[in-house]
Amino acid sequence: MRDPSAPDDPPGEDLAEIRRVLAGIAAGTAPTPSELAEAPRLTDWRPMRDPVSGLTVLFGQVANHPRLGTGRWVMTSPLLALAPEAGWARTVSRFYVLERARGEDNA
Repeated sequence: MRDPSAPDDPPGEDLAEIRRVLAGIAAGTAPTPSELAEAPRLTDWRPMRDPVSGLTVLFGQVANHPRLGTGRWVMTSPLLALAPEAGWARTVSRFYVLERARGEDNA
């Protein structure tokens, strides 16, 4: 579960950035290759409800997170967009590259 000493991002994210991202997603714009190249990766991920806020988040094992590093199980900030077929998700704080979902074969 989420480590309270190391949340995905502190409250008060930049609302202008969130609006920009949501407008792009609504217009059908996918994240750029450079945005995804810089994004952390989630493996064995699944959507779930945050037991505190009731909002949908992703839970999974992270790699290359700018603050949390690699190998930790994390619960992301609230989910804004989920495109598993395209291999990405957007949370309030950042894009994630989605690798194998929980329950998918390792083949």
